[in-house]
Order: sequence, then structure tokens, then C-alpha cells
Amino acid sequence: MATAPENDWKAKYEAKQTELNELQRFFNEYQDSCNELEAELNREIENLERKCKTTENDVAKRYQAQIHEMEVSTSTLQEEHGEANQRIQILEKERRELEQKNDDLERNYRVLECSFESAKDRCDKAIERVVWLEGELEDLRQRDQEREQRHQDKLREKLQAAQLVSKSVPEAASPISHETPTPTPTH
Repeated sequence: MATAPENDWKAKYEAKQTELNELQRFFNEYQDSCNELEAELNREIENLERKCKTTENDVAKRYQAQIHEMEVSTSTLQEEHGEANQRIQILEKERRELEQKNDDLERNYRVLECSFESAKDRCDKAIERVVWLEGELEDLRQRDQEREQRHQDKLREKLQAAQLVSKSVPEAASPISHETPTPTPTH
């Protein structure tokens, strides 16, 4: 029976060797599969790193472009702000000048209005005086005409009286002409 335990041991050894070979084959397949998977993952990592680097470069470029654009925009806005402030200062100065001119015009208007009222009052008084003087002049003309008429009437009476006297005095003795002068009315 010595052969049976020896055979037993050999059978066990062979079974274990077969098992070991199969495990070695599974291990090698597993290791190959892992190596393939690792290589695939490495390729994917490299692809992702390249994409990431490309994306990072694109983002960096876009970021730099946006920063540059914002700097240009900020510079432009600052210039426009400065120009707007200058324009505001100019407009404020013009507004103050216009307000001053407006005040001057209003003051001049008030002075002119007072002068106009004063001139109007003087004109009204002058018109009243002219009307009064015209009335006085008309009265004087009337009195002058009446006086002239009285003088003419007296002159006519005296001439008639002189003519009567001259008719009664002989013609040879009197140097007075027989014509009767007609007085001319003066206006």
C-alpha cells in the first residue's frame, strides 16, 4: 500500500499543478486584460489630457481675448467718460453764462419797461399839453380873428367916415383918392 499514498500524492500534485496552470493562465489572461485596459485607459487619459490642454489653451486664449477686449472697452469707456465730463463742464459753463445773460436781459427788460412807461407817461403828458396848446392856439386864433374883424370893422367905419368927409370937402382941396381900400383878412 505504499504505492497508493504515493499515487495519491502524485494525483494531488498533478491536480494542483493543473489547477496552478489554469490559475496561471487565468492570471496571465487577467494580466493581459489589465494591461490592455491600462493601455486603453492611458490612451484615453492622454486623449483627455490633450483635450483638456487644448480646451485649457482655448479657454486661456478666449480669457486673454476677453481681458484685452474688456481693457479696450474700459479704456474707451474711460475716454468717453472723460469726454462726457468735459462736455458736461462745458455745458454747465454755457448754462451759467446763459443764466447770466438771461438775468441781464431780464434786468434790461425791466429797465426798458420802466423807460417805456416813463416815455409813455411823458408822451401822454406831451399829447395832453399839445391838445391843450392846440385849444389855446385855437382860442388865440379865434380872439385874433375877432380882434382883426373888429379892427377891420373899425377901419371900414373910419374909411366910410373919411369918404363922407372927403365928399363933403371940395375935391380940389383934398388929396385923398376916391378909391376905397379893401382890407385883406389874415389867418
